[in-house]
Order: sequence, then C-alpha cells, then structure tokens
Amino acid sequence: MNYLFTLPKDYTRFLTDLVGVYFECEWGSIDDGMITIKKGYSWDGCTCALNTKRTYNACLVHDFLCQFEPIPIVDADRLFMYLLESDRFELSTLYFFAVYMYHTIKKMLIFAKTKINLLCLIEKQNLD
Repeated sequence: MNYLFTLPKDYTRFLTDLVGVYFECEWGSIDDGMITIKKGYSWDGCTCALNTKRTYNACLVHDFLCQFEPIPIVDADRLFMYLLESDRFELSTLYFFAVYMYHTIKKMLIFAKTKINLLCLIEKQNLD
C-alpha cells in the first residue's frame, strides 16, 4: 500500500486525554498520557481531504489510534478534533464531522452485514 506520509523521526507528545492509557506495539506506545509514534510509521493523512501542516499531527495521531485501537474510536475522533483546534486549523469542525460520520457509517454497515449474515444462517437452519 502506498502511503502519503512516513514519519521522519519519533513523534512524542503528552495528551491529557490519554492519561491512564497504557499501550505498546511495533510502531509506538502510550504511557499514561505520553504518546510516542516511531520513526518510519506511515499513514495516509486526511483521507479525501486537504492535508496541510496544520493537519499533519492530528492525522498522524488519529490514524495511529484508529489502526491499533488502544482507545475507543469515538475517543480517537474527539482527540483528532482537539489536535486540529490546538494547531489552529480553521476547518477543524468540518474535518471532525467528516471523520465522525465515516466511523458512524462504517459501524452501521458492519452491523447490517452481521445482521444479514445472522438472518441467512437462521433461515438456512430452518430449511435443514
């Protein structure tokens, strides 16, 4: 897969929303609020949106959190909004809404597919 960005050096930042979270994987860690994403981590930036210097950090952290899920996706989305705002990105509300809707629709589609599979299984058992 081709990624838009590859981290040139380790990224480290303290985020109060991650206090109490402990997580470690090949590409980074979270230790009671301190997130570290390792050099070489690659991500696609803001999907279907403009990538700027002001979206870089928010997209990096959000993609990392969504890929490895050390916290619920809804919390990762809220943190995305906070990071966009702290980097003074003018379209932070619009970007947050787009990400939130993407995750909501994705969840609904997964639920619908699971429900359809379950109904098919029940129907098959009734035919047997």
